[in-house]
Order: sequence, then structure tokens, then C-alpha cells
Amino acid sequence: MKIKFVLSVLLLLLLSISYSYSQDANQRNETNETANQGVLINGQTLVGAANNFQSSYGASTRFVNPPTRIEGSIYLYDKWTNYAIVETKDRKRFSINNVNLNLRRNRIISKIGQDSLFIFNMEKVNKIIIDGKSFKRIDSEVGGRIFELLFESDDVSILKFHKVKLIESSANPMVNRKTDRFVKKESLFAYQDGKVFDFKLRKKDVLKLITSNETEESKLIEYYTKNKLSYKSIKDLRQVLSSINTI
Repeated sequence: MKIKFVLSVLLLLLLSISYSYSQDANQRNETNETANQGVLINGQTLVGAANNFQSSYGASTRFVNPPTRIEGSIYLYDKWTNYAIVETKDRKRFSINNVNLNLRRNRIISKIGQDSLFIFNMEKVNKIIIDGKSFKRIDSEVGGRIFELLFESDDVSILKFHKVKLIESSANPMVNRKTDRFVKKESLFAYQDGKVFDFKLRKKDVLKLITSNETEESKLIEYYTKNKLSYKSIKDLRQVLSSINTI
């Protein structure tokens, strides 16, 4: 009888422990599912993300620095400690602090190791905000490219395209260019009706972008004059585009 009693007690203890473990596991799963729906903490590396539920947002790769010395850089930012917020098209957000823009390949990447990079799949990402500047892939008839968003609305967007040009060295002593160097360049574009086209901060382009007839053109010119705005200022253009319905 004592042996049966002892066995019964042990069986109850095992059932109790099994139930408690099952409850804890369920609670942990629920907590993880809830966390995945919000903003991910910066401590979660993109290496882990690539192997988890964020795998569609990009992929990791290895790189080797070229042996030749070239002045300048193919990256937009000189440092890698750039804080960024990533907004995905499936409405997830997470933060990272090691992002840069490869100007030569027009790709946003994160340095996840001494010789490893994470390349973002911008078809799955809505926007990446790096130190307050927004970058987005815009698809048009000329293909998809990553632009900096200077202004964005349903009607028109003002874009800045960053690129780099390789200037080769020259043996000519008059040129005084002993080594190759990368030179960063930028140009403005406008996006309207599904098309990306050249745009310059000048009166001619501003009027053509915003107005469609002489009456609208006159009102816009009057608005610029009355508010002492400059056609060469992106800040003033943002003000105009933000209040265009009231002009």
C-alpha cells in the first residue's frame, strides 16, 4: 500500500510539473508574437533577422576591401554609426545604428560584421529613415532606384539622387592627380503621375511642376512674391507644396 501511495504522489508531481512547463512555454510564445508585431529592439541583429521572420527584408553577404588605394568613399556617410528606422511594407518597424548607402550600387546596407554586410531588399521596405533623412525605392519607366525624399505627397514628390563618380589618376604633372578618387554627386528629380524626370530649383521648373494654366501660374508667382520666397530654396518649395490647395 505504501509503495502504491508513493507512486501516486510521484505521478501527480510529474503531471503538475509538465502542466506548469507547458503554461510557461505558451506564455513565452505569446510574448514573442506580441513583440514581433511592434518595434524591434536594436539589439536584435540583422543576421538573426535574416534567418527568422524578417528574411524577406534582405540578405547577408561577405565583402573584401580592394587592395588598391582610392581616395574618397563609395558610401554616402563617412561613418557607420548612423541611426535608422526601417519601415516595412507589411507595417513592421525596427531600428538599427549601422546603416549606409552604397552610391555605386544604389543599395542601402548594414554592416553586421568585420567583413559582412546586410543588403536591404527595398521591394519589401517602404522607407528607411537615416539620421532624419528618408530614403525610398521609386519605381518608374526607367526602373527602380533609391532616392532621398525631400518632399512626398500623393500628387508630387521631390527627390534627390546620390551617386559617386570615379576620377582616375593622371600622370600629367599639370593635373596633379596622383591617385584615383571617388567624387560624390547629387541631382534633383520630381516624381509625378508615375514618372521620374529631371528637376531643378528654378522658377521655370517650379511653375511647370505645379501649375497647368496661366491663372494658376499667376497665383503661384503672386504667392512667392507676397511671402518673399525663393525658387532656389527647397525649404520654400516644401512650404508651397504643403499649402498648394490654399494658394
